[in-house]
Parts: sequence; structure tokens; C-alpha cells
Amino acid sequence: MVKKTLQCLEGIHLSQSGAVLTLYVDRLLCTPFRVLARMVDTLACRRVEMLLAATQQNSIAQLPVEELDRIQEYLQNSGLAQRHQRLYSLLDRFRLMVASETISPPPCVTSHPLDGENQPALETITPDKDWYVSLVNSQCCTRSDSSLLEGAELVNRLPQPDLNSFMIHEDFNISLLAPCFSLGMQELSRDQKNLFETARRVTLAHVTAAVQKLPISHQVFQPLQPTETSVYWNKLNDIFGDTGLYQSTMVLSRALSQFLVLLAKVPVSLRIPHDKENDILKFVVMSVEILSWHLVHEHIPLSIDIQAVLDCCCLMLQQTNLWNLLASALYMTHACSLINCIRFIIEAVAVEPGNQLLGPERKSPVKAASEDEVDSQAPKFEYITATCETVTELVECLQSVLALGHRRNSRIPAFLTPILRNIIISLSRLPLVNSYARIPPLVWKLGWSPKPVGDYGTTFPEIPVEFLQEREIFKEFIYRINTLGWTNRMQFEETWATLLGVLVTQPVVMDQEENQQEEDTERTQINVLAVQAITSLVLSALTIPVAGNPAVSSVEQQPRNKALKALDTRFGRKLNVIRGIVEQEIQEMASKRDNIVTHHLYQAWDPVPSLSPSSTGALISHEKFLLQINTEREIGNMGYKVGQVSIHSVWLGNNITPLREEEWDEDEDDESEMPASSSPPSSPINSRKHRAGVDVHSCSQFLLELYTQWILPSSPSKRTPVILISEVVRSLLAVSDLFTERNQFEMMYATLTELRKMHPSEDEILVQYLVPATCKAAAVLGMDKAVAEPVSRLLESTLRSTHMPSRIGALHGILYILECDLLDETAKQLIPTITEYLLSNLKGIAHCVNVHNQQHVLVMCAVAFYLIENYPLDVGPEFSSGIIQMCGVMLSGSEESTPSIIYHCILRGLERLLLSEQLSRLDSESLVKLSVDRVNVQSPHRAMAALGLMLTCMYTGARLVVEG
Repeated sequence: MVKKTLQCLEGIHLSQSGAVLTLYVDRLLCTPFRVLARMVDTLACRRVEMLLAATQQNSIAQLPVEELDRIQEYLQNSGLAQRHQRLYSLLDRFRLMVASETISPPPCVTSHPLDGENQPALETITPDKDWYVSLVNSQCCTRSDSSLLEGAELVNRLPQPDLNSFMIHEDFNISLLAPCFSLGMQELSRDQKNLFETARRVTLAHVTAAVQKLPISHQVFQPLQPTETSVYWNKLNDIFGDTGLYQSTMVLSRALSQFLVLLAKVPVSLRIPHDKENDILKFVVMSVEILSWHLVHEHIPLSIDIQAVLDCCCLMLQQTNLWNLLASALYMTHACSLINCIRFIIEAVAVEPGNQLLGPERKSPVKAASEDEVDSQAPKFEYITATCETVTELVECLQSVLALGHRRNSRIPAFLTPILRNIIISLSRLPLVNSYARIPPLVWKLGWSPKPVGDYGTTFPEIPVEFLQEREIFKEFIYRINTLGWTNRMQFEETWATLLGVLVTQPVVMDQEENQQEEDTERTQINVLAVQAITSLVLSALTIPVAGNPAVSSVEQQPRNKALKALDTRFGRKLNVIRGIVEQEIQEMASKRDNIVTHHLYQAWDPVPSLSPSSTGALISHEKFLLQINTEREIGNMGYKVGQVSIHSVWLGNNITPLREEEWDEDEDDESEMPASSSPPSSPINSRKHRAGVDVHSCSQFLLELYTQWILPSSPSKRTPVILISEVVRSLLAVSDLFTERNQFEMMYATLTELRKMHPSEDEILVQYLVPATCKAAAVLGMDKAVAEPVSRLLESTLRSTHMPSRIGALHGILYILECDLLDETAKQLIPTITEYLLSNLKGIAHCVNVHNQQHVLVMCAVAFYLIENYPLDVGPEFSSGIIQMCGVMLSGSEESTPSIIYHCILRGLERLLLSEQLSRLDSESLVKLSVDRVNVQSPHRAMAALGLMLTCMYTGARLVVEG
């Protein structure tokens, strides 16, 4: 809006320069957006230059001396003169031209100890404690948003007895609280908790004070309804209309967001005190209501204010204790208010005048309980039904208005879309509305009218299977359960039973004599959807830290790459520290940020979901997982991928012993040269068989047996549709990550082997899933000689396929079997085929990666790096040199020819090879030259990634020199 206004003002005639200049200074120069402020500054300077170039008489007519005095005085008093010094200097020149006998207004005298007249000489000043406190007071007790980080540094150096009284003082600039949290977090790493603890205490005290101004009993705020005339609403209008309260609420929202985003990293003693949880919840609801109130009254808030409030709301809902509080009956009106206001904010931002948030065809008739339908114990509030209806609309919005790339999403700023999506998911999981939110609107139109029950009269039974046999309804239902997840074990089991019911009610296997092709196709499509849905449901038990909650959780990762021993050395530990800092910057600039929705920098940069021995689930920072993530995975991509769970973690987590014990016993002497296969002291997985109370083992076992029946029908006269077989094998590939027993992998391998014999090899769609699934089962079982030969033949034939997805599937299969430490005989048979494939394909695409399949390039690089690191003797130095050379060609290409995802993949792979010490001296030297060259590229994130490689080269070289 401001930018477009500036474009209009720029074209105004020169004779109006004085008036335009006044408008710039009075209304636009004070914008908090620095980019816009610079634009205003440039345009204002241009107008002053025009006045300087005009005749004196004309200039005075446009900008009288009195107006010049007022403008300069305003710039001095507001602190803008120091920020826009060129503009102020030009105004001084203009004064010299039109009124040389006058002088500019003097700068304001501040409370700075060195400001004002008759100050002693600097050399005579003794900077003691009192002097320093007066200095901090002068800088940190002014209502300003400038130099906040420097202000936080000043506050941090106050003596502890003075710190609390200074920050709690009414004159303290509360804009400093957010940077104090950020700086306090750094101090915590040095065992200094004073700043963080004081910032927490002061912030929560301000939050409590703000909440105490509200009426004692809360009523539902409905922005789209006419406000009632009552004592409650009159008082609320007075509070929400107070400009000072509005500004302090926005500032406190930023501070509270900073506190909430750091909670996972601070000690328990510094987290939210139990007695402050109610105040935080009320404050967040109040801040969202204030924002909505201002929009209703056409006081358009700044985008940074909208972002601050929504950030705070999103982070609050992600805290389990605060979400549980909002879900309680005591805070039902707050939940309703929050839902209404979020919908109103989306509509205010995204919907043009005359349009609607959703078209009439997407709206559902109200089916929540009427008063006579509700249990006698349920509260009868008229707004509950409206709230349920609103949540249904919000869930619908996730597919259109809040779907990135959708044409209707273009009106919502990109930085708000993920925040709003996350808020809607968290709100839709509240018990008040969750049951209703999971029901597709089409079901109501088909006449389903169950009797609602529950504390609020909004809990419905599971949708009858006959409704879900309609494909459109079933797709909508699947979308909802995937998006909203499940809230407890009972809901998981009910959803599981519903999806199985869809499969059981219709025969999956068809008679060959049937001629009802259209009916068969419809039935098959529903079965395919059911298999996809049940796979997603079971995999959601793999999400951590809270299984089944997509708003805060991501699928567990167990990378195949082992921890690098070099990082445990003296030089390695030093590298780990500095490389961790570089990694933060890379993540901040280049990460896909799938599981981060708020805008806070660094404090929440892409933790990796992984299970650890000490807990059922943890979010581990990249500093601790440095260079260990699967090489082919895009930075920050938290979606499910092939290779999500490594073979070693399956062995260790489930105590599965591979078949080849006798071969390993023979090779004990070569253990140092072979990839480590021994178990670490403790399993990386605490309990595979149960997650969040869900019996994952029974689910996976049931699916394995069901899929086996479909893949291998008992009667030869029956056949399973080909498209369903492909989907079942694809599901089996994913669900096998949840297997907990050896016999499950044996059954999987036997079934897939039999399917390969029965099914034509020309079915390339099936082959792309069949090959990696077979390899995965074979790898877990140990790849003994009986298994290795047919698997090797399968891989060799698939690598010769013309179907790209099949070849990608084969490469994923190769990564699985390489993990299980191939026997010498198998390695001699298979590895030459793989190396030849990699060298020939990478050589052909090195100069033009952008025109090739990106996933194929990523997996080829991952296989090449894994071979060099773990099978150096089998691949030989010529292969390593060839790969390094082609990587250099790809990295040296332009940004257009080498996509960023491939660029980062290659650099990370090369760093691992350096640290694993599997490269020759010449190859290592070529990487040094390459990193120095790439540090100079224009793209910041590419240069930063190259800096990471350069640092690794330096520390690796230094260690070798010392050890040599």
C-alpha cells in the first residue's frame, strides 16, 4: 500500500514539491519498514533538490520558513534526523538559501551523561557504576525501536541487584524484552541465566498486568456480529480502543513469542510457571481480539503487528499445557473467540469486497446439536454451533485460500500462510470442534443426521461406511484425517476401523469373468485411496515429539550415515563448533523449513526429528546431527522419503540379527576396514511396538498379512487389480519402517519374490516400488548368498530400464543393500555395475543438471558418496577421482544450470568424504581450490555452503599436518 502510494506521489508536478515533501515527512518517513523508509528518504531528498534548483521566490512560496522550522523540529524530536542525515543536511542547505540569517532548531538534549552543555572533559570522567547506570537509563528508557540489540547488550552488563528493578521500572523500553530473551539464550550456554530469568519475570508481569485490565468473565467475541450495548462490551471497546494498550500489546506479543520459541531449549526452571499459564492464554486471546477489533473499526494494523500476534498465537497453541488449558470447559468461550477472530482476520486479509471466503457450494448446513438433542448435562450455548461451522470453513480454506500456489492464496502474504495453517490445525484439534471438523460437508447433504453427544454436544460417531463408499466423500474424509491427525489412541483406533471397514465392505479381488468394468474401476479407486489413507495413518505413529499431531510433529528420521569419528578428535570438536555456526546460517537461508512456521531466526531452525535412547522422541538440532542427514534429502524437508529409517536402526531398535553371522565371524580381523555393523551401547529406539499408546506392531502385522492375501490370491481364478497391487507394494515399502520382528521381513521378502515371478516385469509402475521394497527386506535379513544373487540380478536389469522412476527405485534399493555390509563375492558382482552406471550417467549430465531429473541426480550422488566412504577398496581411486571431478563441474556451473538442492547435496557429500579420510591427497587439494572458488559466488547461501567445505578442508588439513 505505502509502496504504491509512493509511486503515485512520485509523479506529482514540480510546483507541488513543498506540499509533497511535507506529506513525506509527516506521514510516511516514520514507517517501521526500513526499505520503505529509505524509499521515502530518497524521494524527499529529490524534492528538496528540486526546491534548491528553483528560484528563491518560488521555493519560499512552496516551503515557507515557518514550515521548514516545523519539519526540522519534528525530525529532531522524533529521532529521525539522525537516521536520515542526508535529508536533514539538504534542509539546512535550503535554509541557507532562503533564510541565511536563521539557524536550524538545536538537537534535543537527552539524558545521556555526556549530553548537554557544561559537561566535564572526557578525560576527567570516572565511569563508575552510577555513571554506567545513568548511561543505560538514557538508552533503554526511551520509547524507540532502534538499536535494540545494542540496548540488550547494555542491560546485560548491569549488576544483578540492579537488573530486576531496572527492567521492571515503568520507564523501561519493553521493546528490549525480545532481544533480551535472544541474548539471554546465548548467555545460558555460558551458565549465565540472570538476563533470561529477569526478562521472563518482567514479560510475564506485563502480561499479567494487561490481562487484569479485562472484565473478569469472558464473553465470545464475534467480529462479524453487531456489538451488543452492555457494560462488558462498553468496557472492552474502551480497552481495545486505547492506543497505548494496543502498542504495548503488540510489543509484548513479540517478546512472548521469543520466549515461547526458546522454551524447548531452556531448563525446566526457566519455562512457564504453572500459575502464569492462565494469564498467557488470556493475553494471547486478548491480542487476537484487539487485532480483530481494529480491523472491524477500519484501523488497519501494520503487517508486522499481524505477524507478531499470529506468531504468538501459533506458538502458544503448540505448547501442550496451554493447548490443554484452552481445550478445557473453563476456557470454552476463549476457544470460540479465537476461532471466530482467526476466520475474520483471514477474510479481512484475503477476501476482496463483494466476494466470500468460500463459495456457497463449499459451505455445509449446520448440523451441530439443537437444544433438545444434546445430553442434559451439556451446556446450551448458541455460539457453539456457529463455532463448529466456522472451523469447518477454516479447514476448507486449507485447500484453497491457505494452499501455497493456489490462485486464491495470492492475496495472503507468504509469511502468514504457514502460520495460519498451523493455527487452524491446532484449533481444529480442540475437543469442542474436532469431531465436527473431521466430517466432510458433503456427508450432511446426503442426509446423515446422527445424534451428537459429549460435554458440548458436538461429538459425532464415526461416519458410516456406506457414505465413505462415495469417492468424493472418501477423498474429503482422508484429507481431513491426514491434515488434522488424531488426538488420542481411541480416535486412532476408530479411524483405523473405519478405513478397514471401507476395504472389507467391498471385495478387493475380482472374478476374471466379470464385465462390470466401470463398477470395478470405481471400486478399485476407492480401495487405492483406502490403502493410501491407512498407510498415512500408520506412519503418523512415527511422528515425534507428539505422535498424530501434524501441527508440532514430523516423521522420525534415522539417517543411514554413521557419526563421523573425525569430529570426536581435538580438531574435530573445534570444527564442530564453528561449522555449527555456519550450518545455522545455511539453514536460515536455504532450508525448506517444513516444520518451522514462525519467522523467528536461528532459535527454531529445522530441528531433525529423531529417536534417542533417553526419550521416546526428540528434536535434535543440526549441530548435533552435523553432516549425518541422508545426502539426497533436501535441507529442511521433513516429509516421508524412501530411506527414512536406516537398516542399522531397524537392526538395533528391534534386536534383529542378520543371517550372516558366520561370515562376520570370519571377517573380524577386517572389522576396521568394513562398515561398522556392531550395535552401539544402547538402541536408538526406545519402543518400536508402541507409540503414544498405539499398538504399532499389531497394525503393521495385520497390514502385512492382508497385503500378502491380496498380492498372492488363494484361488487362481481370482485376480487383484494391477493398480491396487502397485499401491499395496508402495504401502508395504513405507509400513515396513514399523516392522519390529525378523519374521515380518522374511514374510515380506517371500511375498515380493513370489510376486516378481507371477507378475510381468514390463509393469514399470510396479517395478519402481517392488525393487526398493525387495532390497529393503533383503538388507534387513542380511543379504546372504542365497538372497544376494537374485537381488543383484534384479538390480542389474532394473538399472538398464528406460523407465526413470524404476531406475531411481533401483538406486534407493542399492542404498539399502549397501548398508548391510556386502559379502566380498556380492560386492565384486554388483559394485562394478553400479560404478559404471554412476560414472556414465553423471558424466552425461554434469554440464546441464537442470534439464535432468532432479531426484535421479540426488540419489546417484548419494550412492556415489556412500560407496566412496564405505567401500573404498571395491570402487578404487579412479572411481573416486572421477566422481570428485564431475562434482566439481556441477558445482562450478551457474545457478541456472545447477539447482540449489543439488548444489547443497554435493557439498555435504564432499565434506563427509573429507572427514572420513577416504580421498587421495590430489582429490583433497582439488576440493580446497573448489571451495575457495565457490566462496566468491554471488548467491549468499551457496557461498556459505562453500565456506563450510573450506573450513572442513582447513581443519582436516591441519589435523593431518599435526598427526604427520
